[in-house]
Parts: sequence; structure tokens; C-alpha cells
Amino acid sequence: MASREVRVVVVGDEKCGKSALIARFISGQVPSTYKPTGFDKFPCSVQLSPSLVVHYTVWDTSGSTSYDSVRPLSYSEADIFLVCFSIAEPISLYNVRSHWAVEVGKHSTAPVVLCGCQADLRTDPDTVAQLSRTGRSMVSLEQAVAVSTQIG
Repeated sequence: MASREVRVVVVGDEKCGKSALIARFISGQVPSTYKPTGFDKFPCSVQLSPSLVVHYTVWDTSGSTSYDSVRPLSYSEADIFLVCFSIAEPISLYNVRSHWAVEVGKHSTAPVVLCGCQADLRTDPDTVAQLSRTGRSMVSLEQAVAVSTQIG
């Protein structure tokens, strides 16, 4: 049986849903409480076909600015980046273009996948009301595709 190792580095703003996305991929469950991330590394194997197993190492990085100087240490070994934003926080999508794509591009040429997280909040009345009170709305598909195109 063939196997392949893939190193995935997940970046994005604080509380945008990175750790929940990783937990869902690794264990199939989403944590019920928020726990701030420093640097965590998770191994996971997925059998893609009867003859191919992919062994992932997923790096969960902190979105805090206090980690800006050490976060790139995980970038050199990345095979792919997941750059995450919260669908319920338009500023996090803006930060993809102004911060995350720039930071990743400085340290690596690995492919980047833009990933919208927290889609369940799209129908949460409290979140919709909070955004509305501040004159904002959920990130639309068109906005995400535009940023995806801009960052390549």
C-alpha cells in the first residue's frame, strides 16, 4: 500500500474557527468550549483508497499577534496552508488579504486554500443581530471568492 505524508499549517485570526475545523477533521467532533491555541500539532491518517493512505500532520497556530515572530517557524515544512476566516466576522476576511496571505507568502511558496469557518453562525439570530447593530453582515460567497482570487 502506498502512503504519503502531508503537512498542513492552519492560520487565521484568533477565534475564527481554526481549532474547531481541525478537531472536526481529526475526531469528527467540535469542542463545546473555546480554548486559546499556542501551537498544537495533530497527527491523522486517512485511507483515501484501498491502495493509498495519507498521513497528515496538522499544525494549529495561534492567531494572536504575540505569536507573530514564532508562528512562521512552522511554515517552512508546510505542504499546504489553510488560511481561515470567520463567515460571521467580515474583518477576519479582510485580514486574510492584508495579513495572512502576506505572512505566508513571505515564508513559503506552498499552496494556500482559503477556508470559511463558523458557517453555522450564518443562521444564528444573536450573531445576525449583533452584526446588524454595527452595520455589518455575514461574509458572502462573492466576497470570499473575490479575496480568494486576489490572494491567488
